[in-house]
Amino acid sequence: MVKRRKPGKTAGSGKAKTAVAARGKTKVRMENPDPFDFLAKSARDLRSNLLVIVPSLLSVISLFFLLVFVGIQAVIVFLLYPSESLSALGGDFTIFLPFAFLFVLLDVILAVVIWVYFRAAEFGVIADVVSGRKTSFWRMLSHGKTLFSRVLGFFIAVFLVFLVPTAVLLAVILFLGELHWIAGLIVGLIFLLLFLFFLIAFSIITLFGGPILTDRKLSGFFSGFQAFAKSFNYAKANPGHVLITFAFFLCLSIILWVASHLVGFPSTLMYAEVWTLPYGSGILGASFYYIVYVVSSILEFLISLVGSVFILLFVFNSYFSRNKIDWK
Repeated sequence: MVKRRKPGKTAGSGKAKTAVAARGKTKVRMENPDPFDFLAKSARDLRSNLLVIVPSLLSVISLFFLLVFVGIQAVIVFLLYPSESLSALGGDFTIFLPFAFLFVLLDVILAVVIWVYFRAAEFGVIADVVSGRKTSFWRMLSHGKTLFSRVLGFFIAVFLVFLVPTAVLLAVILFLGELHWIAGLIVGLIFLLLFLFFLIAFSIITLFGGPILTDRKLSGFFSGFQAFAKSFNYAKANPGHVLITFAFFLCLSIILWVASHLVGFPSTLMYAEVWTLPYGSGILGASFYYIVYVVSSILEFLISLVGSVFILLFVFNSYFSRNKIDWK
């Protein structure tokens, strides 16, 4: 006697439900993620969504205007204290110490705010693009505001964790160098090797910090510290995925560095040539060097800008392929 199945149920329906439930979980794993697929998808994402370049571009423009603001500060000080400014040219800067402290503090705060805001906007718009959501210029700016505190907290955590061991090792080198220069030299070489190892290890464990920060479950300044801990735990639990991604990240960074410097090499040559032109050569005589210098510098900047965004897209695609982020 053949047993009939109840209506509404099919063979394997339990497995199907399990698969659907698995897709609803926070973490979704791929058995064999292919980094070359991530490269192709990152290239498609970049071509179809040029908005991902805008945060880095706006960051550079804003920092340029900050430099102009620094120049304005110097002019204001000169106008308020002309005689003291002239004496400062002779090496007497004591009158400017209070101004220097206030202006430097203000400029550093503005630089950090600008950099963190547009970095947060970049993380947000890339998360939109990689996850297939629609984005816009105003949504990008909204991401900068939403993610600002957690991105700031993350980079402060990175700075503190990286700074403390480096400062301790450096203090040991200086102390031993005072005792004997040979001891200082030996410890200095050991410090250099440890520093390189620590830098590489630190880059690996913080590689996925950007995508992790876009998780909606994180919020507030101290969530940046939680994201740092989560990035470390993920690297510890998934060493294969992290190391493969980091290997591609490192190769792409080296290729980008070589390409940008090859393109920018003529600007270096032209800069030297312009200053060695004979007096009286005129504007026409120097115009060729200036044109080559400007064009080469612009191309070098664009290659560095687009390449760095492409590498970040690759990192986000690699992480999102194995992890479903609660991101809106």
